[in-house]
Amino acid sequence: MNTLISQGGRAITKFQMVDRINDIAWQAHQGSVAAIIQLLNEKLAKSGVRTRAIFSDGVLQLLCEAARVEQLEQSSLVEQIQQILDSIAPRHIRRVNINSRIVREQQLLWLKEIDSDRDNQVLWSQEIALVQPNIVKQLIKDFTEAQAELGKPNFPKTPVSRPLVLINKEKHQNQPKTKILAASGLCSLLLLSWVVYAGLARLKRY
Repeated sequence: MNTLISQGGRAITKFQMVDRINDIAWQAHQGSVAAIIQLLNEKLAKSGVRTRAIFSDGVLQLLCEAARVEQLEQSSLVEQIQQILDSIAPRHIRRVNINSRIVREQQLLWLKEIDSDRDNQVLWSQEIALVQPNIVKQLIKDFTEAQAELGKPNFPKTPVSRPLVLINKEKHQNQPKTKILAASGLCSLLLLSWVVYAGLARLKRY
């Protein structure tokens, strides 16, 4: 019985990890370039714009392609991309260089080609800076998301139901302890943020 419960617990953990890996929005927020491109392509699909990207030298190099020039109108497209990326708030990405051109065949070295002859390779190019989220709000958001993942019932489909029921009961019994630890952790993070803020404010006075 203990062996079955142990196996069931590992299965639950594995499925939770798979669910999180499949969460494209979460991956994009963590800075995954592939996930960011997937979200951009989904949101820009109606306008007929497709995107590709490479993270190079601390800058997310973004290529926007479309069949017609009017689909790549600079001010409108830049505004859309800025809003999408600000909502994603990808970690470790602060600068984005947006390049546009009429769609071509797939080119693996497109950034190298653009850099070698930028005037003839792109219609326009513009760099934008992403809004940096408030550190305290970001910590609270990340902590809340982590707690939601831990508390979400997510069991694999399996004919062995009795061990999973036992695991579920044990999980509910441990929830008060989890909540206490979560509250303590959040208070510690907020206290640390306040100490850092107060220290910076004191340094500014001098």
